[in-house]
Amino acid sequence: MSEKFFIISGTGYEARIWVENNSHKYPDMQHQDFVFVSGVDTLRGVSNPSGIFTGSFRQRQDIEEIIKHIYISKDSVPSGYIDFRKSILG
Repeated sequence: MSEKFFIISGTGYEARIWVENNSHKYPDMQHQDFVFVSGVDTLRGVSNPSGIFTGSFRQRQDIEEIIKHIYISKDSVPSGYIDFRKSILG
């Protein structure tokens, strides 16, 4: 099973566009390895997820819950939660 690359965007359409424009940068990955995070449940059971925030992700109603889940599931985070959140949301 290959590693998944999680795409956190405002919509599934934004995620598809990102994959179309950027998947060539990841030659070892198959199309199905790119996963749109439709909700926090997509990340449940995943430790140390890798991926990207793109598009209108800041407008998602569940973005705080997603960020908290990523923070908890990371193997190491160089700063506390507040700094981690600020690095994502600005």
